Amino acid sequence: MRTLLTRLEVERVDDIDPLGTRGLPTALVHGAHNTAVLFRAGPGAQSAGDDHEPGSVEGVLADLDPSDRDGLDPEAAVGTALELLLGRGPRPQVGGATRQAATPATEEPDEGDGASVPVSATPLNQSQYAVLDAAMREQLTVAATPPGSGVHDLVDALVRTAVSNGQRVLVCGGSENDLAEVARRARIAPGHPVVRVGGSEHRAAEIRQLSRLLLDHAGAPPPVTPDPPDGAAVSQADLAGDWARVRRAWWAMDSMASGGHALARLAEERGRSIAGGWDPDALFTPERGGPEYWLNRAERAGAGGFVGLQHRAAIRRELGVGTDPDTLARLCAVARMESEWRAAVDRRTRCAPLGELTGGLSDALTGHRRSSSACLSAATEPRLQRGRAAIENRLETLNWHHGTGWPGVSNLLDTLPTWMCRTDQVRALPPQAGLYDLVIVVGAERTRAAEVLPALYRASRAVVLGDPVHPGPPSVLEPAEERRALTAAGLTADQLDDRGLRHGAGSALRAAYKAAPPLLWLDEHVGAAPPLAAAASLHCYGGRVAVRSIPDPAGGPAFEWHEVHGTCEAAPGASYVNRDEAYRVAVVVDELDATLPADHVIAVVAPTQPQVALIRRQLRQRQPRHDVRVGGPDLLASDRDAVDVTVLSPMLAAGAPAIAERRVRRMGHLWSSVLTRTRRRLVAVGDRGYWIGGDGPLADLDTSVSGTHVAASADPARDALVDELRGAGTSVALLQTVQGWTVDLVVRFAARRLIILLDREPDGRALRHLIVRGEALNRVTGDPVVLVPAWRCLADPRALVEEILAAY
Repeated sequence: MRTLLTRLEVERVDDIDPLGTRGLPTALVHGAHNTAVLFRAGPGAQSAGDDHEPGSVEGVLADLDPSDRDGLDPEAAVGTALELLLGRGPRPQVGGATRQAATPATEEPDEGDGASVPVSATPLNQSQYAVLDAAMREQLTVAATPPGSGVHDLVDALVRTAVSNGQRVLVCGGSENDLAEVARRARIAPGHPVVRVGGSEHRAAEIRQLSRLLLDHAGAPPPVTPDPPDGAAVSQADLAGDWARVRRAWWAMDSMASGGHALARLAEERGRSIAGGWDPDALFTPERGGPEYWLNRAERAGAGGFVGLQHRAAIRRELGVGTDPDTLARLCAVARMESEWRAAVDRRTRCAPLGELTGGLSDALTGHRRSSSACLSAATEPRLQRGRAAIENRLETLNWHHGTGWPGVSNLLDTLPTWMCRTDQVRALPPQAGLYDLVIVVGAERTRAAEVLPALYRASRAVVLGDPVHPGPPSVLEPAEERRALTAAGLTADQLDDRGLRHGAGSALRAAYKAAPPLLWLDEHVGAAPPLAAAASLHCYGGRVAVRSIPDPAGGPAFEWHEVHGTCEAAPGASYVNRDEAYRVAVVVDELDATLPADHVIAVVAPTQPQVALIRRQLRQRQPRHDVRVGGPDLLASDRDAVDVTVLSPMLAAGAPAIAERRVRRMGHLWSSVLTRTRRRLVAVGDRGYWIGGDGPLADLDTSVSGTHVAASADPARDALVDELRGAGTSVALLQTVQGWTVDLVVRFAARRLIILLDREPDGRALRHLIVRGEALNRVTGDPVVLVPAWRCLADPRALVEEILAAY
């Protein structure tokens, strides 16, 4: 009933009391009244003989009932992805195969290491590939997919990879938006058919799709033999070779980046050693011997007897170093550090030039996409040619069968291996354990654990994807009703919480993670304005998500305040409202409507339903030129809902009730969706003094745009380079913002300007992003952009500056 009132935009005068609705109606009185329409749902709403529709409450309950004719059979769940959730299979341990798939390889990869070979229409990044590799091998894989991290690109790659390997795939979406994205990407050339099933309304669309497939392949002769042609084997071999090139390029860039990162650490340690009077270059010369030689002698010098005496004498005579225990220990430490330093420098100098590595990676990715297309076509075309009879049989049964059964589905799976439906509509498919080789659950954060069980029952392997910040679907049970249900089942809330199965206090994502840790991450965001996405990464995802968006300086500031001192007051339905904020929001929307480009989309978001309803009433009296959308935290529920400008009414103000503060500040999905699905600008309308006094994302964003920058922390590499550049007569400015990017140094000499980015990146992915950043800056500014390894700033800044000034 609460959900119904929210959708109808009806404000509650009093909270609903289930006990108060029982018994006879009260006596009628004069005046206007609200009318509540009550409808019967759940078990018993239909007669026992009715066939339950997919997506209905009765259908889900029937799927979960082992005694039902079409219910899942727990004994048959062995070997399916559901086995882990039932607690019967071995629970994966952190550090197992899945965890290893997510970490960079330390040895150069080869084609025979058992790693999965993906088939994709778009380039995969390393975190996406780690999830794909695990999904193709593990019984149950769980991955966190924050907004803008490319989850639908990953789903498309999973589907294409499985289909190319002769497997059956089912995609279960938490919403129609998820399924629309899957269908759109399936049409990217070379496209492949995806059968949409669900309710009775989808049967007509399926009939049209199957009829079109028959027409498209009417003139194609059937293959002479059912065996795959040689072309398929050639395509698979080409695909494996091209993917091996991609992995080798990744490995080479990872090695270069990690080596440079280690060199920077060693260079700092080496500098401290030199400052303390221990100069490795002076100690370990070609004439005296290298660090390994003297490390061996220093270790043996601590021994007693004549041998130790000989080594101590050689150290005093040739190095001029004392031989007391503390000095010998210091010599050993310096020798080890210098040995590691020289080996790291040797490995780095043997790496191919950075430009050659990036060019090789680009060529390898292009070749992989080309061979992916050939491989998918070689897998799907023969299936369609051989499966005309199965398609015709399914068409005939669909035209004559009007129930909710499964006519001709099983025979069609080998011809059309890719199917999709909403997660609560899996009942539209036969209740056969392991019917699909791979089931992909998208939007699991909005799906109840009970709804995903039938999908996992039909899966030999499954991958569950969702946003961990989302609190999960709301509960419609009253606390007393939940307690009675738990008592009747002989369970406690703690028992269900331990496995993430509590109704209304979790989601399918949480339940799957509890059953099959660890949680993998898609950790690269593209889409939102970089300052906004960076705030979301820090405050919503613990800094795990790297922002890869290109800034748009022409669009103005990414964040701005419109200050209003309002009052957060209680509203009907145990909620809250800030009326002054709501009135000011309408004014701000009018101003934006008059100034923004015509194609921009505006979203107005507030955390509570009464605040949303009040803002909507204010805006209803206007006729904006732009598309203006008003709603709560779920207004920006998917990447397709992303908007250009978001007006946020955070509602809290000085003196707000403590319960309102806790509720709003803990709405992680509100902050995540607003910050990651706003492409250009976030406009906050509220009590600025209240919000900047905390440690939330609005305080960080306010600091970033107000010019109150935190002083730059000490950076030995940057400081050493700045001193040498200034000594060479150049003008140097630190940490400047250029075209929306923050750069380490802007150097001016003669009539030239030079932009310097320091390479401190720990891995190849971050190094590639730094390269992209440098290329973008070079295009928009026309100034030379130089990537300088941090370790060289510490090792030999004078020679480095001479190289830079001579080149530019």
